[in-house]
Amino acid sequence: MDAYLLWRAAPVPQSGSLEESADIRVGLMVADHYVSTVVPFVQRGVFQPAVPDVLEFLDRLVERIDKLIEEADSETVEIARYQHAYAMLQRTVYSQFLELGSGQG
Repeated sequence: MDAYLLWRAAPVPQSGSLEESADIRVGLMVADHYVSTVVPFVQRGVFQPAVPDVLEFLDRLVERIDKLIEEADSETVEIARYQHAYAMLQRTVYSQFLELGSGQG
C-alpha cells in the first residue's frame, strides 16, 4: 500500500532536452494510464488488469532509460534517473496489484 500511495502522490517526471527523454516521458504517461487500473482495485476491490502486458512495457521503458543514462549529458542523466525511479515505482504498484488480485479467486 505504501508504494500505491507514493505513486498516487508523485508527479510524472519531466523530460530533458533530448528527444528520447521526451519520448520516455510519454511512455511513462502511457504506463500511468495502464497502472491506473489499480485504483478501482484499491477503492472497491475490482480486479481488472490492463490488456497489454504492463510489466513488459515497463521493462522495455526501463531499458531505454538505462541506455539514456549511459549516453546523455549530466542534466538529462539526472532527469533520466528520476524517470527510472518512477518507472520502477509503477512496476512495483502494478506487480503488487497482480499478485493480490490473482489471489482473490
